[in-house]
Amino acid sequence: MAHAGMMPYNGEEYFDLKLGNINRRLPLVKINRTTWIASFVMLGDVRLIEHCAELILQKVRPGFDIVAVPEAKAIPLAHSVARLAGGSEYNIPYCVFRKSQKVYMQGELSAPVTSITTAHQQRLYLDSLDAGKMRGARVLFVDDVISTGSTLAACAGLVRLAGGLLHQTAAALIEGGAEPDKLRAHAQYTLVHLAAIPVFYGPESAA
Repeated sequence: MAHAGMMPYNGEEYFDLKLGNINRRLPLVKINRTTWIASFVMLGDVRLIEHCAELILQKVRPGFDIVAVPEAKAIPLAHSVARLAGGSEYNIPYCVFRKSQKVYMQGELSAPVTSITTAHQQRLYLDSLDAGKMRGARVLFVDDVISTGSTLAACAGLVRLAGGLLHQTAAALIEGGAEPDKLRAHAQYTLVHLAAIPVFYGPESAA
């Protein structure tokens, strides 16, 4: 039986998404034997990125000092949010939680994470220079899609380790079982989002 955030898969190729006054057709992608997701890729879609950044800033509380984002698809969104929020002075920076350890990192913080689109556990890394920017700062966490909440929970832990205060979380989309109330309780901060998309399920078949 379907529940909120889940829909039966009936051979559809696309899911039609509306974000504000922008429409996008998202291809449905099979991620395991029984599950399909609507693939939302903002990279390269300048109009969509800028529009989502504007809508997010209409929803979030003012007063944040820095924007934080997990690598990689949401980086342009975080850049636009920081640029618009910083005004003509460009005084709102952003930092990136990396998915691999870089040779230039020293004293980095890290946390394990498993997402809906990855088969194995990964780690997120925060460089010590970025951690220093977060110390004592109010952090706005931005992502493109929040599904299970595991990525944002890992990032929230890194923000706390860095000595930052998680001000608020904003996502373009929540997906599937990512009920806002559940995520708010899980991560202990306020989540705002622009739209919700379902996860599609069907009978087991060859992957």
